[in-house]
Amino acid sequence: MWSALKRLALGIFLIGLASAILLLSDVAHRKSGTQRHVRLAILQHVSQPPIDEGVQGMIEGLAQAGYVEGKTVSIQRYNAENDMATASTIAKAISNAQYDMVLTA
Repeated sequence: MWSALKRLALGIFLIGLASAILLLSDVAHRKSGTQRHVRLAILQHVSQPPIDEGVQGMIEGLAQAGYVEGKTVSIQRYNAENDMATASTIAKAISNAQYDMVLTA
Protein backbone atom coordinates (compact mmCIF):
# COMPACT_ATOMS: atom_id res chain seq x y z
CA MET A 1 0.00 0.00 0.00
CA TRP A 2 2.85 2.39 0.80
CA SER A 3 4.34 1.95 -2.69
CA ALA A 4 0.98 2.82 -4.28
CA LEU A 5 0.84 6.05 -2.28
CA LYS A 6 4.38 6.93 -3.30
CA ARG A 7 3.42 6.53 -6.97
CA LEU A 8 0.32 8.71 -6.56
CA ALA A 9 2.05 11.42 -4.50
CA LEU A 10 3.49 13.27 -7.49
CA GLY A 11 0.14 13.28 -9.31
CA ILE A 12 -1.73 14.50 -6.23
CA PHE A 13 0.86 17.22 -5.67
CA LEU A 14 0.62 18.43 -9.29
CA ILE A 15 -3.20 18.49 -9.17
CA GLY A 16 -3.06 20.53 -5.94
CA LEU A 17 -0.52 22.92 -7.43
CA ALA A 18 -2.58 23.43 -10.60
CA SER A 19 -5.71 24.04 -8.49
CA ALA A 20 -3.93 26.63 -6.36
CA ILE A 21 -2.61 28.45 -9.43
CA LEU A 22 -6.08 28.57 -11.00
CA LEU A 23 -7.71 29.85 -7.81
CA LEU A 24 -5.08 32.55 -7.31
CA SER A 25 -5.22 33.71 -10.93
CA ASP A 26 -8.96 34.45 -10.57
CA VAL A 27 -8.86 36.16 -7.17
CA ALA A 28 -9.75 39.59 -8.62
CA HIS A 29 -13.05 38.31 -10.05
CA ARG A 30 -14.06 36.49 -6.87
CA LYS A 31 -13.91 39.42 -4.45
CA SER A 32 -17.19 39.90 -2.63
CA GLY A 33 -19.32 42.90 -3.46
CA THR A 34 -17.91 43.44 -6.93
CA GLN A 35 -20.45 42.41 -9.51
CA ARG A 36 -19.63 43.54 -13.00
CA HIS A 37 -22.08 44.32 -15.77
CA VAL A 38 -22.66 41.19 -17.87
CA ARG A 39 -23.33 41.29 -21.61
CA LEU A 40 -25.83 38.64 -22.69
CA ALA A 41 -27.16 37.66 -26.12
CA ILE A 42 -30.30 35.60 -26.69
CA LEU A 43 -30.64 33.99 -30.11
CA GLN A 44 -34.14 32.84 -30.99
CA HIS A 45 -34.72 30.88 -34.20
CA VAL A 46 -38.41 31.71 -34.70
CA SER A 47 -41.25 33.56 -32.98
CA GLN A 48 -43.73 31.00 -31.64
CA PRO A 49 -45.62 31.22 -28.35
CA PRO A 50 -43.82 28.27 -26.67
CA ILE A 51 -40.39 29.60 -27.64
CA ASP A 52 -41.31 33.18 -26.66
CA GLU A 53 -42.44 31.88 -23.26
CA GLY A 54 -39.20 29.93 -22.92
CA VAL A 55 -37.15 33.05 -23.58
CA GLN A 56 -39.24 34.98 -21.06
CA GLY A 57 -38.61 32.17 -18.57
CA MET A 58 -34.86 32.45 -19.19
CA ILE A 59 -34.98 36.17 -18.47
CA GLU A 60 -37.06 35.63 -15.32
CA GLY A 61 -34.66 32.91 -14.14
CA LEU A 62 -31.72 35.23 -14.66
CA ALA A 63 -33.54 37.93 -12.67
CA GLN A 64 -34.08 35.48 -9.80
CA ALA A 65 -30.35 34.73 -9.85
CA GLY A 66 -29.56 38.45 -9.53
CA TYR A 67 -29.06 39.34 -13.19
CA VAL A 68 -31.57 42.16 -13.63
CA GLU A 69 -31.81 43.68 -17.09
CA GLY A 70 -30.50 47.23 -17.13
CA LYS A 71 -28.83 46.94 -13.70
CA THR A 72 -26.44 43.99 -13.69
CA VAL A 73 -26.93 42.63 -17.20
CA SER A 74 -27.56 44.05 -20.65
CA ILE A 75 -29.56 41.68 -22.84
CA GLN A 76 -29.48 41.82 -26.62
CA ARG A 77 -32.18 39.69 -28.25
CA TYR A 78 -31.85 38.34 -31.79
CA ASN A 79 -34.54 36.54 -33.80
CA ALA A 80 -33.84 34.86 -37.15
CA GLU A 81 -37.57 34.40 -37.96
CA ASN A 82 -37.00 30.90 -39.38
CA ASP A 83 -34.45 32.05 -41.97
CA MET A 84 -31.27 29.95 -41.91
CA ALA A 85 -29.17 32.55 -43.74
CA THR A 86 -30.20 35.18 -41.19
CA ALA A 87 -29.52 32.76 -38.32
CA SER A 88 -26.02 32.14 -39.66
CA THR A 89 -25.33 35.86 -39.99
CA ILE A 90 -26.62 36.51 -36.46
CA ALA A 91 -24.51 33.66 -35.06
CA LYS A 92 -21.38 35.12 -36.69
CA ALA A 93 -22.20 38.58 -35.31
CA ILE A 94 -22.73 37.16 -31.82
CA SER A 95 -19.46 35.24 -31.87
CA ASN A 96 -17.56 38.36 -32.97
CA ALA A 97 -19.22 40.63 -30.37
CA GLN A 98 -17.62 38.87 -27.39
CA TYR A 99 -20.67 38.46 -25.17
CA ASP A 100 -20.17 37.08 -21.67
CA MET A 101 -23.03 34.64 -22.11
CA VAL A 102 -25.11 33.44 -25.08
CA LEU A 103 -28.47 31.69 -24.72
CA THR A 104 -30.31 30.07 -27.60
CA ALA A 105 -33.95 29.13 -28.01
